[in-house]
Amino acid sequence: MEADEREGKRRIGLYLTNENLASISELSKSGDARTKSEFVNRAVDFYAGYLKTERTETYVMHSVSSMIHSALDLSEMRIKEMLFKLAVEISMQNRILARMARVSEKEIGEIRDASVGEVRRIMK
Repeated sequence: MEADEREGKRRIGLYLTNENLASISELSKSGDARTKSEFVNRAVDFYAGYLKTERTETYVMHSVSSMIHSALDLSEMRIKEMLFKLAVEISMQNRILARMARVSEKEIGEIRDASVGEVRRIMK
């Protein structure tokens, strides 16, 4: 067994552009890498780490987004429930007032139509 195999390394064939080969030759002299192989190994480690980080960020973004959507859905459901309860209470009050004032169903309908128009005008 060769020394490289004991260190967990293996010789492989690799095609590189002339520009990349020139960069490796130039940068391996000025960096911490003692050999071209060491430079390429460090470059691969760096790029693999970058890709893993990118995937992790994407995963985290999707997880956070999912959690926010769930929280918003829950809030929306609670708001709908509260609005329904409030509408029931207001309806009960309106019916009590209408009975006390002896207002007819027809008059209540006219008042409702006028109120809907007023609220729509205000909301614009």
